[in-house]
Amino acid sequence: MKEHHRQQLEWKKEEYDLFEKQIVQCIKQMERICTEHFSKEMELLKSIPGADDTSAMIIIAETGGDMNVFEDSGKIAGWAGLRPGNDESAGKYKSTATTRGNKYLRTILVQVSWVISGMKNSRFKDKFNSLAIRKPGKKALIAIPENCWW
Repeated sequence: MKEHHRQQLEWKKEEYDLFEKQIVQCIKQMERICTEHFSKEMELLKSIPGADDTSAMIIIAETGGDMNVFEDSGKIAGWAGLRPGNDESAGKYKSTATTRGNKYLRTILVQVSWVISGMKNSRFKDKFNSLAIRKPGKKALIAIPENCWW
């Protein structure tokens, strides 16, 4: 390893440390905003099994905190792109891939679904297991936010 390699590594380390510092500051800012303006919504979202402060903040950031615009859990799941497509022609199903949607909300809903599908003595786990009998695990997981949330 030559001297210029060491210098480049030092610069990359400084850049990494700066990003870490900015992430911490951003999370503190998000927490402050959510506690000031969305404290009730934060508590309700944290009451969902498997949801923590970070997931609640991301859900609030992506939905605006007002869940009244979504009539039911199917609407928010569809907006997040977690509903399967319905491409049928002449009785043949061509594609059941999920639709496009809010990729950040979709990611956090799937992560929380993974957590709640593995909890013991939970109706979410029972729902996941009943779906996983006839579907692959990941497809059964996608159905959890639409059927069990909100």
